[in-house]
Amino acid sequence: MADPAPSFELCPACAARPIEDETSGFCQQCVGQRVTEAYVERQREAADMRNAKWRERASSDQLDATRERQRASRLARAVQTRERPEDTADPWEICFQGLQHLKRVEVAMGSNAGGRAHLEAARECLRQLATGPDVD
Repeated sequence: MADPAPSFELCPACAARPIEDETSGFCQQCVGQRVTEAYVERQREAADMRNAKWRERASSDQLDATRERQRASRLARAVQTRERPEDTADPWEICFQGLQHLKRVEVAMGSNAGGRAHLEAARECLRQLATGPDVD
């Protein structure tokens, strides 16, 4: 009697190659394809969730809230200092230092009349910050 043909099972996905990965029950090529497909599917689902949240935030009834949130975020970034002053720092001293820096800029600018107007506006803003609102 002749030996029976070797028995091996074919990959259920492609039915062309023998099962090589006992854990999954597929051939190596199909395992790689399935891993890639699963990754792409997870990424697509995550993107769909992000898009749904984006649409929700951008809906027409929330445009004012979105605009205000963006404005507040830009303002916070614009006024953030590189390093915070000490809690004992005098606002007038900080203002004085700022005014001195603006004076140096004015000297370096020369006779640029448009720039001088902006410098004066910056000086006034510093003074207002140093003195705070009128609380009478």
